[in-house]
Amino acid sequence: MKARKVMLGVWICGIIFCACGGQKQTATKGNNQELERIENFSVDMTEDYAQIYENSYCRAASAKIDGADCMLAYSDKLHCIDVIDLTNKRPLKQIQLVKEGPHGITGIDGLFYYENTFVIRGNGNLYRVNWEGHVVSKWSLNDYIAKNPGFGLRFPDQYSIFNMYTHLGFNAEEGLAALPIYKYEKENGQYPTKVLIVSCKDWQVEEVDITFPEQLKKQEWLGNLGLVQAFPYEQKLIYNFPASADIYVYNRQTKETQTYTIESKHVAPLNLPKLEKDEFGMGDDGLLKGYYMHLRYDALHKSFWRIQLKPTDRGVFSRDFTISQISLDFKLMGEYDIPDAKTK
Repeated sequence: MKARKVMLGVWICGIIFCACGGQKQTATKGNNQELERIENFSVDMTEDYAQIYENSYCRAASAKIDGADCMLAYSDKLHCIDVIDLTNKRPLKQIQLVKEGPHGITGIDGLFYYENTFVIRGNGNLYRVNWEGHVVSKWSLNDYIAKNPGFGLRFPDQYSIFNMYTHLGFNAEEGLAALPIYKYEKENGQYPTKVLIVSCKDWQVEEVDITFPEQLKKQEWLGNLGLVQAFPYEQKLIYNFPASADIYVYNRQTKETQTYTIESKHVAPLNLPKLEKDEFGMGDDGLLKGYYMHLRYDALHKSFWRIQLKPTDRGVFSRDFTISQISLDFKLMGEYDIPDAKTK
């Protein structure tokens, strides 16, 4: 088939930071300084790859495979995982999945690569899948919830899925997945109280009680702004909420939590207790003030990155955004406007 040049867009922004060897593009810092940090790639791919993400959704993650920096991308349209070699700028393999039978997986909302297998979240389970698309082992989150009355799962609506929420936080090197679970109470509604750290090596589970901002607990209708976003890093669990500039770091050895507040000058204070519901009862005023996306660790630059969406009244899909680079000791290294991010 005719080859086509495809630019990998904003949806893989986090992966681009973790890749090596691309063409560098200058980002503009808030104080008018410039930082030569952000790499972007164009990859020659056949139309089998190029067309499948149109009018669909995808999940993407970075991976190190046989020494090469790669991107994993799940296509809902073809129900497959594309493995794209970013080091050599070429597609590596397309792994076809099935929806029924002993290897059936549906409802995929997260994936990563660990010890020659693909770890996939779907159907309320974690699966390890080989290069032939066969399930080699799995762990059931639904079974765990059933054994723990009063807890449940919570899923955001569509705009949050695309813009500020990740279903699966992970540490690919150690094979750890982070899964929040929510407490259901008649008086206070539902709010996150635990994150499960699941080892994909042996499916052992570590429960972590997390710090949850009380003002969010009292504002049940804020819903999407109260979704916890967590990932394991070294001997820590790092998590944050879209409604808050606070970053929580739980030390798995000492069982202690430290809080770091790293505000963005582009996100207006949410002033949560004074927010009012809109006509749909969703409290959209909080979204219009901007919000914080989840942190991701960048092994190449030895730092964390976080996207901040600016306030706007143009709707959630047309927002300008910035990216903050945060040091390993949780200090702000810089906040940058992304080139060509502004809506024309």
